[in-house]
Amino acid sequence: MTNALLIFAREVRDQFRDRRTMFMVLGLPLVLYPAIGAGMLQMTSMFQEQPRTIVVTNADELADPPLIVDGRFNTEYLDAGDDASKLIVVTDESAEPQASDDETPGGAEEKSPGEAEPGLNALRLQAAEKIDALLTERAVLEFDAEQFKDDAEESARIKEINGQIADMLADGDMQVLILVPEGFAESVREYNRALVAGTVEEGTPRPGPKVVVNEADDKSGAAASKVRRALKNWEKEILARRLDEAGLPADLADPVETQEIDVATKEAVSANIFSRIIVYMLLITTVTGAYYPAVDLCAGEKERGTMETILICPADRLQIVLGKFLTVLLFSGLTAILSLVSIGGTAYFAANVASSAGGDGPPLEIPPLGTLVWVGVLLVPLAAFFSAVAIGLAMYARSTKEGQYYLTPMIIVTMGITLFAIAPGVEMTPLFSVLPVVGPALLLRQVVADPSNVETLLYFIPVLSATAGYCGLALWWAVEQFKSEEVIFRGAEQFDFGLWLKSLVRDRQATPSFAEAAVCFGLLMALQYASLLVFAKWLPEDPADAGPRLLQMLAIQQTCLIALPALLMGFAFARDLRQTFRIRWPRAKYLATALVLPFFLHPPFSEFVGWSAENIFPESAESFAKALQAFTGDDLPWWAVVLTMAFVPAVCEEIAFRGFILSGFTSRGRIGVGIVFSAICFGVLHMIPLQVFYASILGLLLGLIAIRSGSLLPCILFHFINNSVSVLLGRVPEGYTDPTGGALFEYAAGPGGESVPQYGWLTITVGAVVSAAWIAWLIRTKDDAPADRRFDDPQAGRLEPTREAAAEPAGV
Repeated sequence: MTNALLIFAREVRDQFRDRRTMFMVLGLPLVLYPAIGAGMLQMTSMFQEQPRTIVVTNADELADPPLIVDGRFNTEYLDAGDDASKLIVVTDESAEPQASDDETPGGAEEKSPGEAEPGLNALRLQAAEKIDALLTERAVLEFDAEQFKDDAEESARIKEINGQIADMLADGDMQVLILVPEGFAESVREYNRALVAGTVEEGTPRPGPKVVVNEADDKSGAAASKVRRALKNWEKEILARRLDEAGLPADLADPVETQEIDVATKEAVSANIFSRIIVYMLLITTVTGAYYPAVDLCAGEKERGTMETILICPADRLQIVLGKFLTVLLFSGLTAILSLVSIGGTAYFAANVASSAGGDGPPLEIPPLGTLVWVGVLLVPLAAFFSAVAIGLAMYARSTKEGQYYLTPMIIVTMGITLFAIAPGVEMTPLFSVLPVVGPALLLRQVVADPSNVETLLYFIPVLSATAGYCGLALWWAVEQFKSEEVIFRGAEQFDFGLWLKSLVRDRQATPSFAEAAVCFGLLMALQYASLLVFAKWLPEDPADAGPRLLQMLAIQQTCLIALPALLMGFAFARDLRQTFRIRWPRAKYLATALVLPFFLHPPFSEFVGWSAENIFPESAESFAKALQAFTGDDLPWWAVVLTMAFVPAVCEEIAFRGFILSGFTSRGRIGVGIVFSAICFGVLHMIPLQVFYASILGLLLGLIAIRSGSLLPCILFHFINNSVSVLLGRVPEGYTDPTGGALFEYAAGPGGESVPQYGWLTITVGAVVSAAWIAWLIRTKDDAPADRRFDDPQAGRLEPTREAAAEPAGV
């Protein structure tokens, strides 16, 4: 670590001399964030204090008690925080001319926006009449649409009416329009008398005004919420008078008095609020704090021409990357800590100011010291992971400008994960604890919210272990980037898409590259998401008829959206299709492995999947069981189900994942890494968390078989037999009786409570022992692939030279 620490000290000195870095670390947190918070608080208060215009037609027809008094809403019906002076009410009386529109009395006081001249109020009431007529037409069209078949012309006309009403409200500066029908007060009185006399027929419409708002307009929505509360309180007063006239008790309408008791303390409420603020700011500021120094230390070195100087120093590439990594980690942590202090203090100040001013929110309490210690503990692995990823991306960039482009997708992905982590109802699970970024974010949120929860603290071990593993992988990737001369000395920042495609085809290697395999997987994922939107429209309305259609869609999806893109990319970007797709006859021992091993492996693996469904994926297990039941209904012939769910996926998925993608991921000789990456991609393609989990594990074994045998045929056979056993197992008749008393086979309760067939203890034990021994033999044996593709060959997967390099003399 001596050389790494020397490089670390040198890079830290350079970063402290850089004004841009110091602005990102010190300027933004200590100056900009508090200024933004104060400005937002001021703008929010100004927005709430602006007056809003409420137009009421036939206001004199409103029933007693009076809703409008002296041109304002009755303060008795407004909530405590609502200011009646900010709700400017325009009625018929407001439109009566009090002076000539052309004459303005000298020295008159300036009117507020709602207190406009009578001429404008008259135009508003005229617009209200037009709106009333449009609403009548709209009601007729909606009635026709409900009673008869929906007509496209009627729907278009309703949409047009809504647009016209919204424009009239905006043109008249009306936030809310209340249309009171003529004779409304008398209608209310008659309805009350009929109600008391018991002569009201069922279905008789009750009298009431129409409230027209535009929720797409923030001003209209804010005013409408106050008007709704006022009307609700006014209706309660009308009800109380109705009960009094009938000689009934006032609490008749409220037979049950519900008592709501909030046991949350002020400290708990503050912890819940700060848990979301801390998680959000910690993740975002850690990313930005890591990326800017990383760009300067890597891409900036290229621009300044100092990369060659550091490469010829006595330190090797690993030590150089470690020194830069420690520098980025330091500044990432500093940025996160200062940002948390700054934004937390701003939020604390804003919440307490709002609370002291009569707001609904409670005052906040600063988290205790113990909670802040946990924040610091979880900050280190998060900052380390982001720092390693940022160095790898920044090293790939040709210049600082290009490095900035890579920051945007990184922040977008982080923001998506952050919003998921702070969403209500999302809690820590064993699955989430091992996911990158998600595990630390959820653990941090729950620790800040309730640091005394012992169950939450138990997740520290899997979260820190998984994050350390991801950080190691990211750091390894950064070292690999730094070892590549092609990455360090990339050419000028020029790109032509057409020339790039031509170069890919002209200079293609025998097998695809790592990047081409990654692009193939990205294309397959995009096609899967697109197919969800298209196939959803093909499903029949009757669920009973969905089985055959689902089988058809599965066959189309496998052949056209998985196998075909991989084959086309193989023809376009690989010169040796036999080597890319492993088209060769395997030796007998690998054929035997593919034909026999699935029968021994299926019992213990099914038991492991069942345990995982109950303990790790309880939410997705039931949905997966229902989806599988739709595919394997008893009304479908068994051969059709086996053909569609076993044979077609076995051929198509193996062509894509153990063919093109595995060949690309192992093109640089990293066979183990290639197997792991292809297995993860194979699992992610299945989307459902439970399927992702067990498909990734099976992908590891299938990748090992493909590398050892050098052929795709054993993988296809293994895949086909494994899927066939799963399909046929669900068709065992429930009346089957195991002669061994359940040692070989039995029925047990499934995830949804239904009775499902399962293996007995003897079958599981024998299968586990034989499978473990067989897989151990596969790991120890040598590859049967060509010499340049062997797992145990140090030169395995070496890149073939381009045509130009191959044509050079041997001495060059």
